[in-house]
Amino acid sequence: METILELKGITKCFGSLVANDHIDFSLEKGTVHAIIGENGAGKSTLMNIISNIYQQDSGEIWLHGERVSFKDPMDACIHGIGMVYQEFMLCNAMTVLENMALAQIKGQRYNLRRGVARGQQEQFAAQLRELNIGLEDKLNLNAGQLSGGQRQAVALLMAAMGQPQLLLLDEHTAALDPRMSRLVMERTRQLVEQELEGGNDDE
Repeated sequence: METILELKGITKCFGSLVANDHIDFSLEKGTVHAIIGENGAGKSTLMNIISNIYQQDSGEIWLHGERVSFKDPMDACIHGIGMVYQEFMLCNAMTVLENMALAQIKGQRYNLRRGVARGQQEQFAAQLRELNIGLEDKLNLNAGQLSGGQRQAVALLMAAMGQPQLLLLDEHTAALDPRMSRLVMERTRQLVEQELEGGNDDE
């Protein structure tokens, strides 16, 4: 199976604190990995390095067999790395529709002042209906008006809309109730299945 990501000797320090100490890690297409550790163990730091929120002090990142050095987090996104954070990383003053339009960075760029095309609105609404959490009629509400679970579900959907080859989830269910956690994890499982089906089609 194709190796998507390799980390070689990743080290990151914050002053005298060593957050990541020569981390080696690899993952293959269609697999799911969990990084487990106590608070402060460096889990989020490692994901932030992969998504280029942070720069490692030393070590290498390889993507599809090529060493990469991203210019910024947007460059990582363009290279197929998506991330959903524990904190709800939505623009609260923008509508759900506008937030979802921003997820289309790899495709058509939108002028949000002019609004989003009607056909695209219908597509976003259909994707929200699939989640079955009652969001399809809330496209024009500001993201700040949604519940925590609804905002996290939208964030996951936004990350998936960018069609990432690698999706990083940083304690993405920590603030959710059991029902919302099940829905979000089910959606995560569906994304993995879709990726595997797509890979089989290519073969």
